[in-house]
Amino acid sequence: MKKYVFASLFALFFTVLSLCSFSTVYAQRPLPPNDRARGLIYDGLQPGDAAQCKGGFKVIGRSGKVLCTPGPDVVPLGYDINKRVPPAGIKVAYGSPDPVFASLSPLATVTCDGNGTTGNRVQVIYAHASDVPDNYATYAASFQQWVSGVDADFNNSAAQTGGTRHVRFVTDASCGVVIPDVTLSSTGDDTFANTINELEAMGYNRTDRKYLVFTDAHVYCGIATMAYDDSPSSSNMNNTGDTFGRIDAGCWSAVIPAHELMHQLGGVQFSAPHSDGNSHCIDGYDNMCDHSGHAVTTVCADTGMDNLFDCNHDDYYNTNPPAGSYLATRWNAANNVFLIVPQTARADSIVVGKMKGKTFTQTSTFLAGDTVILRVHVVDQKGANLSSVAVTLPVKRPDGSVQCSASGTTDSTGTAQVSCAIPRKTQKGNWDGHVNSLSKSGYTSDYTNSVMDKPFSVQ
Repeated sequence: MKKYVFASLFALFFTVLSLCSFSTVYAQRPLPPNDRARGLIYDGLQPGDAAQCKGGFKVIGRSGKVLCTPGPDVVPLGYDINKRVPPAGIKVAYGSPDPVFASLSPLATVTCDGNGTTGNRVQVIYAHASDVPDNYATYAASFQQWVSGVDADFNNSAAQTGGTRHVRFVTDASCGVVIPDVTLSSTGDDTFANTINELEAMGYNRTDRKYLVFTDAHVYCGIATMAYDDSPSSSNMNNTGDTFGRIDAGCWSAVIPAHELMHQLGGVQFSAPHSDGNSHCIDGYDNMCDHSGHAVTTVCADTGMDNLFDCNHDDYYNTNPPAGSYLATRWNAANNVFLIVPQTARADSIVVGKMKGKTFTQTSTFLAGDTVILRVHVVDQKGANLSSVAVTLPVKRPDGSVQCSASGTTDSTGTAQVSCAIPRKTQKGNWDGHVNSLSKSGYTSDYTNSVMDKPFSVQ
């Protein structure tokens, strides 16, 4: 009897050891149960593991490609995934809280860039299964309106930090967003994985595309893929495709697609100051803060921010983050290459001094008869040195009159050096070097954040 018990315990020990060794990932984080009423359908997903999609879920694309996703988003108040949102302009019976869309003009517009097809772009798609009626004609104008609202959401959010950002959509010659009508198989809308696999098989698998799919189904509210990569470099994995966001008919709007697209652009990373640990934020009224089911602490109390991005401008989207801040040193979705980031030139420093031979000595005190050397440093919107910028810099006397209108061109270090000779008989007191213009083809001058003046004295 004792021998039998010992053998049984021995076998049980190795059974448990085997399960721990080969099923650790799934034992640690099994798929949550489906909650259809809230749009939380996990069919077709796999738990992330230490090697891929840690903290999230895997979607296996065509040919075994692994995409990461935070999983389905919770249906917000006012939406019902069992109903189809009426076309834009028709009152929604059950209420759809979409003020971004409500504020739009009747004419849907987006910002065009280049020829509409070249380069990194967001491709909008209408998709329906073969056993679902094709409602494209009924909703074509509505899709244009909602997509225009997506663009407004990104740009209005950028304006909060003094910038502009527009989504670089695939557009036609008339600047209309190109939205193909795609028919999936009868099971192509059953799961997110099915939708991705079928779209990729149709050729919607370009690395320079992010796909935003209005799906005529009632499975999810919204779900999207994203890369768990918080590195600040241009090689960040969120700067490439193909990625997918799916929005089902009960949540068609502007605000939900904007939310799913933000995931595809890299918001919100786990390392963000107010991350909920599941690619959303927890600090209050914010488009990315109230769709995961996690508790939200109201750090941002302005309800007007509920449909905009990054209410406190410190987690995932800021066009001008302070030096040394999280978004200046980690991934900032405002820099994503699928957005139209304005090319700007700004002066970030002016240094004055004297030349002695080939040696430059910085000083702010001069004598009549000296030659003032002014060095202007110019950077682009990302703070990188900007060459070939024509700089005009007047030097003004104490009475405001111009002594010199100096000009020069920045070199590879972003520096332009100009000089101004001070007459032996001249006004003494406080003089000033002033950036008057910055000019480079394809760039606009940013004087909002530019260093404009550099005072110095003449004794």
